[in-house]
Amino acid sequence: SDLTLAIAEMCRLADRSVIENINHSIVSSASEGMGKKVRSSGIFPSVGRSDSQQGVDGEAVAQRFRLASSRILTLYAMNRGGDAASIACDGFYDMACSSGEGIPSEPRPSAWRMLEVVKQAAIDCAIVFGGETCAGPVPEMADDDEYAMPSPLKLSSLSNSAFGGAIKGLQLDVERMFTEKVAVYPHTFSFLNFSRTTVVTIALHVVLKAMMEQTRTCMFTGLGYQQLLVDVEFLRCLIPHFVEEDFKFDGSDACTILFNVLNDIVLNAGQRCKDMQFVDQLEFYDVKNDISRTPRSIVKDFMTPPDGDGDGEETSDEEKTENILLRFTISTT
Repeated sequence: SDLTLAIAEMCRLADRSVIENINHSIVSSASEGMGKKVRSSGIFPSVGRSDSQQGVDGEAVAQRFRLASSRILTLYAMNRGGDAASIACDGFYDMACSSGEGIPSEPRPSAWRMLEVVKQAAIDCAIVFGGETCAGPVPEMADDDEYAMPSPLKLSSLSNSAFGGAIKGLQLDVERMFTEKVAVYPHTFSFLNFSRTTVVTIALHVVLKAMMEQTRTCMFTGLGYQQLLVDVEFLRCLIPHFVEEDFKFDGSDACTILFNVLNDIVLNAGQRCKDMQFVDQLEFYDVKNDISRTPRSIVKDFMTPPDGDGDGEETSDEEKTENILLRFTISTT
């Protein structure tokens, strides 16, 4: 993968030097009395040029190199996304079928381990292309009173009427018409912006699409659905750490594209949840501990190291949390 990234950068930087070397060779040959041969085809055609214009069409050559480098960069981003998707989908079926009386206590390890791959890709791209290694510090978590479920979840009330299923399906179709949709894999003739954010956006898009396809193959228990909500909320909070909020990808806002896929993941899981009473809940009630939690509060506790007193188990828990955070986040200091 590092070699792929290096080749992409080599192709991106090669167009100017190659054109200059070829034109220099043509000029040198002409000055030595060698005849100029007009070519009507091939990679460097010269039809329609006067003698004073003989040389290489720099723009045509540069375009070929840019296209080649974009294709290689796409391949690199897709491979990174594929690696991360394999991790994110590991144990997905077992999670969907999980059962018990408790509630999720943290995101699945697969959810943050896949971000390790994204983090490494971001660092590699920043080294090769220059620029910052991340979009910014990890965003601060909102309080519970500022938390709200994504709007696609608030649809189960429609199912109580006789025509609830039809109305619900129609509403979902209308909502999907107005969401920003971008192809998962860029077109082979598209020119990519050589930046860390471009690669990270493609990789995350591949991961989230893979997770969405996984939801279509599972039936969710109440606990499995709650765990998925925690994982989705965790990813929703971390995306701005890797992708700038104002970054445009294929003409659309990159963060919005990724957030829409997260909403689709939750929507698909809600449609396949066996316990429909869980689908519209804003809070999870823990019967065992007699407390209510939201997905945001669970993620917030996971992302916040406990306060240690200098010794004992609390300090070890704090160090453990900090070590986990360092594995998938990038320091901005």
